[in-house]
Amino acid sequence: MRQYRDKQGRILFVTDGISRGNVWFTGYRRPNGSIKRLAVAALPIRDTREEAQRDLDKYAREKRLEVITDGT
Repeated sequence: MRQYRDKQGRILFVTDGISRGNVWFTGYRRPNGSIKRLAVAALPIRDTREEAQRDLDKYAREKRLEVITDGT
């Protein structure tokens, strides 16, 4: 799955967080190692990883974010 670096230097990625696959969202890792959801309207919580990845890809294109990995 693709990951992106935002303007603040955070690596954005799709994750299920602690829900173990029940919901998917875009997040980033805090300095302490925990995952924080990037809560913006363009990146809602989704039922599938694929939906969340499509949202992140679109958001990244619009914001011109740097692609970090492209392991699709």
